[in-house]
Amino acid sequence: MALDDHGSSSPLLDRSESTASALAWARPPQWDSTSALAPLKGGYLVKQGERYKSWKRRWFELYPSLLAYFKTEPETSPKGVIPLRGRYIVAISPEDSGRDRCFALSHPSERTYYIQASSADELASWMLAINAAIEALGPTQPHGPASPRLNVADKSYVPGSIRLHGGSELPT
Repeated sequence: MALDDHGSSSPLLDRSESTASALAWARPPQWDSTSALAPLKGGYLVKQGERYKSWKRRWFELYPSLLAYFKTEPETSPKGVIPLRGRYIVAISPEDSGRDRCFALSHPSERTYYIQASSADELASWMLAINAAIEALGPTQPHGPASPRLNVADKSYVPGSIRLHGGSELPT
């Protein structure tokens, strides 16, 4: 068993195994067992750690209902899994994070994940892909006016653009 960032154990994923057994690797309540095993998107990003706040490069894979991250690309066991249901995504200014090209995956009652892309294009690509996955999960409860988010249930959401922290927009 591997430990995630929360110290919880999760079964190992062997991507060469059958779909049914491979889907059992880290099945949070939000995992949809009918989801395809193939990730929607994959690539290296830099993530801030929960305990020590250090930034580490990780391989990320986006699935329909979660974002998994690994120490390196060929690994079969995720270091952690971020369920997407109930989350919202927001770009973070360099003044707030101390780094350029960052975004946060927030939830009203769970950990906020801070993630950095290596370029503006990569930032836009990941934010759009994650937002599409969140939207596909269906509407969630509103988080209130103090929590900017990218979800169709949010009244500030404008189809055709993604409003980021600070008022700038990403084209869709």
